[in-house]
Order: sequence, then structure tokens, then C-alpha cells
Amino acid sequence: MDKLFDTCAFWRNPIFKRYVRSRLRLKRAIFWYLLAIIVPTFVVSLSYLVMVNSTGVTPEAAARRLWISLLSIQGLILMVKGTGTVSAGVIQDKIDQTLDYQRLSPLSPAKSLIGYLFGLPVLELVMFCLTLPHVAFIVVVGNIPLTALFSVYAAFAVCVVLYHMTAIAVGLVMNRWVLGYLLSIFAVIMINVVLPITVPQLGLKFVQFLSIWPVIGQKVLPITMI
Repeated sequence: MDKLFDTCAFWRNPIFKRYVRSRLRLKRAIFWYLLAIIVPTFVVSLSYLVMVNSTGVTPEAAARRLWISLLSIQGLILMVKGTGTVSAGVIQDKIDQTLDYQRLSPLSPAKSLIGYLFGLPVLELVMFCLTLPHVAFIVVVGNIPLTALFSVYAAFAVCVVLYHMTAIAVGLVMNRWVLGYLLSIFAVIMINVVLPITVPQLGLKFVQFLSIWPVIGQKVLPITMI
């Protein structure tokens, strides 16, 4: 049990600490911090005020209708940008031969995987955390059930981990970080935009469960349509 906890304790992982120091430098990350604050604040506040003051929608209904917009922004941060960053980071480490050094280190393969899984997208994780006050606003004003909130974000987290692990695999195979970055982003867009529309018509409905859309359809849409 202690060994399992030590493996999963990513905050003590040296690979994670390395990326925290390199990717969260204020001069390098300040633009992304501001972007993660300004864009969701603008979308949520403007849309909420317009719906309440101009269209006569109740505050509760207006807040609930903002949830999908905020989920889209969070998806762009973690699923799109984060996935591309993970793939590009693995490829860059391979080019710099840092991966070869990691094989010689005493870290187990599982600890190395955890370090890359949480370390490479650490900037995107911080950006996601900066959007959480808007989630709290939507939950409180919209009176959203906590069971629905936990269900949606549990599925969201599983999808993010799946995409990032796939991006690590892509990074280990490819040799150019630009191609790996673009291929990972293209795969996420295909899974979340193209396949849910086209594949069910062919009878392959199980493919849509690779995305978060089934949970949104079951938990979010019924709430926003009230």
C-alpha cells in the first residue's frame, strides 16, 4: 500500500517537480494565466447578464445554460491544448535524450509515467483550476445537483487521462514535436466532434463513449433545458 501511494504521489515525483519549475515560471506562464481568467470571465459574465437583463431568463436558468460553454472552454484547455503539450513534450525529451536518462534513473516505469502524465500538462492543470470559480458560480446560482457535477467532472477527468496517455504513446512513436502536437489535437477533435456525429449512424455507438458527450447528454442537457 505504501509503495502504491508513493507511486501515485505525483507531487513528490522528480519529473513532476522538473516540469513545475520549467512550465510555471511567471514570465513564461503569465499570458496563459491571464487568458484562463479573462476569457471564461468574459463569456460567463456577459452571457449571464445578457440572458438575465435582456431576454428575461431567470438567474437560475441563465447560470445553468452557461455550464456547457464553460465545459467547452475547459475542454479546450485540458483536452486540446493539454494533449498536444503532452505529446510535444515527450517528443522533445526524446530529442534531448532526457528519456534515455530517465531509463537509467532509479524511478520505476509507473512513477515515470505518473510524472509525465501530471508534469507535462501542469500549466494546463493550473489554467483549469483558474476556471473553477466560474464553476462554483454556476453551481451556486444555478442550483446544480452535486451528483450531476461529480458525474460530469469524473467523466471529464477520465477522458483527459485517456487522451494524455494516448499523447504519451504518440510522442514515443513520432520524432517531430510539431507533427505530434498537431496529430494529438486532431485526434481529440475527431473523437469529440466528428465521430459522435458520424459513427452512430453506422451502428458503432460505442465509439462515442470515448468522449464526454454521453455524460453531457445525460447529466447536463436535462438540467440546462429546464
